[in-house]
Amino acid sequence: MPSGYQVTIFEQYGEPGGLMRTNIPSFRLPHTVLNEEIAMITGMGVELKPIPRGESRQLLKTAVSTPCFVGSGAPKARS
Repeated sequence: MPSGYQVTIFEQYGEPGGLMRTNIPSFRLPHTVLNEEIAMITGMGVELKPIPRGESRQLLKTAVSTPCFVGSGAPKARS
């Protein structure tokens, strides 16, 4: 955003924050702090859109001419 790019974040969960919201305990990262950080990001003009789980491949097929970063997270530890 600071460089002038239009940014959209697609989120599969009901609330934005991804693994920070679902995997980091709230006593380590309070939800109020996470909500404030997300509000700063959206305040810069970042758009948040929900996307159903498993639909990211279809999204990538339709966005082939647009730069795209997929941050899939790592919900399971390595063995």
